[in-house]
Amino acid sequence: MMTILGFVFIAIGAMVALVYGIILVTKAFKTSVVWGLAYLFVPFGAFVFLITHWDEAGKPFLMSMLSLPLLLIGFTLIPATETDGDDFAEPVESQELETPVPAEVERVGEVAQATEAVRVAEDAQIAGTSEVEAAGPVVPSVAEALVKPPAPAPVAAPVEKAVGGDPAIIAYIESLSVSGVRVAGANSRIVLNGKVYYPDSHVNLDLQLKIYAILQDEVVFIDGDRIQYRKGF
Repeated sequence: MMTILGFVFIAIGAMVALVYGIILVTKAFKTSVVWGLAYLFVPFGAFVFLITHWDEAGKPFLMSMLSLPLLLIGFTLIPATETDGDDFAEPVESQELETPVPAEVERVGEVAQATEAVRVAEDAQIAGTSEVEAAGPVVPSVAEALVKPPAPAPVAAPVEKAVGGDPAIIAYIESLSVSGVRVAGANSRIVLNGKVYYPDSHVNLDLQLKIYAILQDEVVFIDGDRIQYRKGF
């Protein structure tokens, strides 16, 4: 509120100074064009005109002086802007950033390249394709540390028959061929007969059979009666 009031006083003071300033210029030109030009452009011409023509210019000049207290009050009411003192703050010594050793940088690049190769290799294994070469060259030492060579496909293990299990379901599970497995918790997936399945996805709707869990060495199925079947691989 005080700031607004301060701007009001400043505006009124400026208007008073402007109006009576125009009146003084007009009186100078009414006296003569020479006096008008001298008032505007000659240094101290305005003061000479005021002194020599005080009877005519004295009153407007004194009225224009009323703008000074108005401007002073206005600037007083406007709160001063607080400075943060940043200009006087002592310079803070910048801490030197530790640059990685070239060997470490090279190591980071190798790990990133090998990680990309792992992802492509897993996708290629799941899909049954050989697109591993798309990952680009891989540093052998890092790749061997992160990627285990695929083990030879074991002979399909027989299905573990649960008590009260459905023979049709058991026969169906025994007919499934496992061609790819990835164990990653909720993101695990397995390829059965060329199709990708995830935990809790149905394998056979007619038998109400779905995958319950994908483990390291076996996959667990469950039917509509909540009976579990296990197939090793």
